[in-house]
Amino acid sequence: MEPGRNLLDRIALIQDGVIGCFELIGEAVKQLSPEVRAKYPQIT
Repeated sequence: MEPGRNLLDRIALIQDGVIGCFELIGEAVKQLSPEVRAKYPQIT
């Protein structure tokens, strides 16, 4: 194994987790009611 490979693997795993969280948030936002969207117009 080349030096630093373990660190790169861990960073990639963290990035995958963060991306997954953003995807989950995006899906949740799609389910917001029109009332909530009207109350918080900054949510797109």
